[in-house]
Amino acid sequence: MKHIAIIQWTWGIIQTLFGLLLKLAVKPWTIKSIKHRGASLTITSLKWGISLGHFIIIGENRPIKTRDHEFGHCIQSAKLGPLYLPVVGLISISRNIYSIIVLHKILKWSIKRIIDWYYNGYPEKWADKLGGVTR
Repeated sequence: MKHIAIIQWTWGIIQTLFGLLLKLAVKPWTIKSIKHRGASLTITSLKWGISLGHFIIIGENRPIKTRDHEFGHCIQSAKLGPLYLPVVGLISISRNIYSIIVLHKILKWSIKRIIDWYYNGYPEKWADKLGGVTR
């Protein structure tokens, strides 16, 4: 796994730098824990999850599935390098915003239906597979 960490700081440097900036922006008193997991540094703090290169920032009470899913995004980053942000990041964020605004607020879908829709699509299904998540 150390080779993936090296890849994140070279091939995946763009998203890793964004992750570092986000880590630095997190208020220190909100950080609950910082742990190394193979090729990633997981910071438990926020209510939501995001994976940017070497860094995973995740909410304290998020289930193990979410942590493994974000680790799957870390692997995607190592595989895709500079293509990660446009090919995975932009699509993932767009789908998340769409699910909140359109599916939840306008169409009034249930949270369970939104979660099923979200994790069944690209790139989330791939991140689940890479992270070993079964839904």
